[in-house]
Amino acid sequence: MLDREARLISEGGRLVIELSSTLPGDQRRFSVAHELGHLIITARSGSGSASPGVHMAASTERLCDRLARELLAPEPAIRGYLKARRAAMVPVNQVSCSMIVQAASDFDIPVEAMAARIVHDLAIAPRTMASLWRRNSECDNPVFPRVLHLASIWHPRPDLALATRDSLKPVASVASEAFRGRSVLRAERDLLIAGAVQRFQVEATRFHWFPAFAGVPAERAVLALLTR
Repeated sequence: MLDREARLISEGGRLVIELSSTLPGDQRRFSVAHELGHLIITARSGSGSASPGVHMAASTERLCDRLARELLAPEPAIRGYLKARRAAMVPVNQVSCSMIVQAASDFDIPVEAMAARIVHDLAIAPRTMASLWRRNSECDNPVFPRVLHLASIWHPRPDLALATRDSLKPVASVASEAFRGRSVLRAERDLLIAGAVQRFQVEATRFHWFPAFAGVPAERAVLALLTR
């Protein structure tokens, strides 16, 4: 059983990508692309071997995630896709939760990867942040029921990068309500960012973050977009 989603191993003089058997299809594709990212970095840096099986620095892992997104969701393809499918009432510099979730399905990559690609890498919606909310599995008991926690934040601009986990706490109630329901939820929240209170439009929707597997129920998560 792997202690991670995927890894590079050396087998018979060849490099092999080994995958966890529990991964859904979209995550398998992303994990393979991530490992290919390690090979690209190694080739570009001239550092020699890709050190199969070794955990890399967090900065390297983030770069490999970025390379994986570029491999699986090239910029021309993403921009063309959004242009063809954008509703008439949605401005060209805005995105919606449904657009991101559908794009992730059509490109067969995880929702969080597509959110990062559209919001952070390409900054298609420069006034929007994206956030991923998941259940806290460490609080699974009658006294402390599972609650949502902020798993990831993606920013398109340096000023929005000043947003912290604490500053996004007011969004937790919106994410929790979206998690319990089935429709897209919209609300307004005042967030304290870099010492200034700013009002954001919040749109949140839940999605299947991890499908049911071997008797284990599906794990849901919430994608929340915050637009200033």
